[in-house]
Amino acid sequence: MKVTDRVDSVKGVGEKTRALFEKLDIMTIGQLLTYYPRDYESFDGPFPVETLRENSIGVIEASVSHISETRHAARTILTCTAKDPSGSVTLTWFNQPYLKSSLKMGYRYIFRGKVVKKGNSFVMEQPKLYRREEYERLKMALQPVYSLTKGLTNHMVTKAGKQALPV
Repeated sequence: MKVTDRVDSVKGVGEKTRALFEKLDIMTIGQLLTYYPRDYESFDGPFPVETLRENSIGVIEASVSHISETRHAARTILTCTAKDPSGSVTLTWFNQPYLKSSLKMGYRYIFRGKVVKKGNSFVMEQPKLYRREEYERLKMALQPVYSLTKGLTNHMVTKAGKQALPV
């Protein structure tokens, strides 16, 4: 691959993703490789549920004890209760019904997401779900955070950048 090649020459970047990259003025491989993160985040923890604080990014390792799915108008809400020895927390995902088949009752997962207070309890909204091995790999290095446009995720930019690099 050459730095002058179009961004859609990267494996996994099709017409729709190319259009999203173009919204960020990324037309070529060279522009993709020089699109620098706006920040970096470190992954630490996990921590006990009782340490969760409002308006922070929480990381817990907990087992799933309840799963429910509700539909409101054009939106699906998946709710789950996760417990560890220190307490429990409600986890909520919007428009991600496929996660229901990924979550298994009684299994332990690492959840990482924004913590908000609803009433007298904490809720982790849109947490990312990790297996322990996967999360341990993320803890070993700072993770890039890119400026994005709607429809383009941090994961998509990172993956495309790795694909574009020569081996």
